[in-house]
Amino acid sequence: MKTTKTKYSLNPSLGMLIAGFLLVQGCAKDLGNYSYQDINELEINNWQDNYSALTDVDTLRISPTFSSTFNINDSTNYDFRWVLKEGAFKQDTIGRAGHLNFPVKIPTGNYTLQYRITDKNTGIVFFKLANLTIGTPYNRGILLTGEDKQGNAEAAMLSMIKDTVYMDAMIKNSGINKTLKGPKHFFYGAGIYEGHKLMWFTSESGSYYLDRKTMKSSPSSTLSNFLLPTDPINVQQEYLEIMAPQIIDNIGKTGDESYKVVLTNTGNIYTTYTSLSSGMFYNPVNRVSNNFEKLLPAAPYLMYPIGSMSTMMWYDRTNDQFMAITALLGMDRSTYPADKAGDPFSWNAQSEGKKLRYAENTFNKDGGFNNGNTFAIVKNDAGRCNIYKFHARGSNPVKLANYAVKAIAVNFDQAEQYAFSSTRTVVFYTYQNKLYAYDYNPGNERMYELDLFAGKEITMIKFDTQQNPTQNSLYVATYDPTNDGTLQRFVLDADPNTVKLNPVPDAKWEKLIRIKDVNWKAERY
Repeated sequence: MKTTKTKYSLNPSLGMLIAGFLLVQGCAKDLGNYSYQDINELEINNWQDNYSALTDVDTLRISPTFSSTFNINDSTNYDFRWVLKEGAFKQDTIGRAGHLNFPVKIPTGNYTLQYRITDKNTGIVFFKLANLTIGTPYNRGILLTGEDKQGNAEAAMLSMIKDTVYMDAMIKNSGINKTLKGPKHFFYGAGIYEGHKLMWFTSESGSYYLDRKTMKSSPSSTLSNFLLPTDPINVQQEYLEIMAPQIIDNIGKTGDESYKVVLTNTGNIYTTYTSLSSGMFYNPVNRVSNNFEKLLPAAPYLMYPIGSMSTMMWYDRTNDQFMAITALLGMDRSTYPADKAGDPFSWNAQSEGKKLRYAENTFNKDGGFNNGNTFAIVKNDAGRCNIYKFHARGSNPVKLANYAVKAIAVNFDQAEQYAFSSTRTVVFYTYQNKLYAYDYNPGNERMYELDLFAGKEITMIKFDTQQNPTQNSLYVATYDPTNDGTLQRFVLDADPNTVKLNPVPDAKWEKLIRIKDVNWKAERY
């Protein structure tokens, strides 16, 4: 009998399933054959989520610590990197040491700071992030105008953002690239729009505006960029001398946010409405309607109620006449203010044989004028002086008093500087580096010589009507070879029977420029 073998055929799908099963089984067995090793991990400590610094002032110092799971703490095992990021794409390496020591010279703004530690053995990077805010030291403080040791016009600032920091050589470092002479003023032209919010430096050699955050400028940053007169005026020869309104409190408020007025070295007066974001000035208003083509040069004073400037006055040097600007919007000329019978003095100083010598706006509130009154000193050919007190609104100005300066006020007519108190009938003045105070209270006139600065040159006296106007503070600037420029704040004693200056604690600064003028700066926006 023949034996027959039967053949069985394997289904292909089933074969693949079996093969896959065997493969998985093989892999499952191999898993137990691999060896895994822990890595060295770092923990970064002594770190904050937010840092801040002032550009041009601070050095950013950050000293983080780290610990490792393997106790590998030798810094030679790691690479360090500090990265500063601005926005999504811009970044810069600012340090490659374990601790950061970075002199801040970068623009103001918000940045991201990244600290990276790379383990050299594994290449693994560990990092921390923080927000970094860079501010400017120029937001708040006392602005100084004066001369450097070489006699050049210079600006400086006592920055008061945190501690008081002296920022000097601001014109030298500004980018103007010009040696200036005859310093006059350094002030902040506050306003609503960026085009108005500029720093202005004025001198006999010219005037320039600076960026309020960086204090940078250029040779072309001049008043001519803002002048668009149709009159035949060479705008390149127009230098800014005074700007109004001024700051009137320590947070940077001004007497009016709607208007701005400038007076130039030629005696021209220009006005603008600050809602014009470009801040342009058109034709001068120092003229009268009956001779409109002739510009009348103004004395270097803008007279107005500093608490609220909506109109103002000025002084015509050609005709020795106080003039009025009755509106600051849409007005292209000035007017003659009217005299009335029985007035204490005439607006026409020439008619009384007098000329203006000095004018100052104060917070004097006599007559119920809470926004402040103005004082003017006039002088006749014989050297006799009078003090005029008036409310200098251009629309219907009010004469308040006329004080004849008595002979006891020695050298009053020859004084180099004057400063009027807002709260007392006292005017300070200097003559040949001596400080005097004259109480002009009628019937009780008194004279005082204050021997406080022997051996020093008195370069400036000025009452504070900007930072803390209610405190009746007098700033006195002096100069001597040992201490260079010194600025000191005093408070005038309220006792009406004497004149005493009380020094304010911690308000004396030395090693400054030779000071010509001081102004307050504070940002409101």
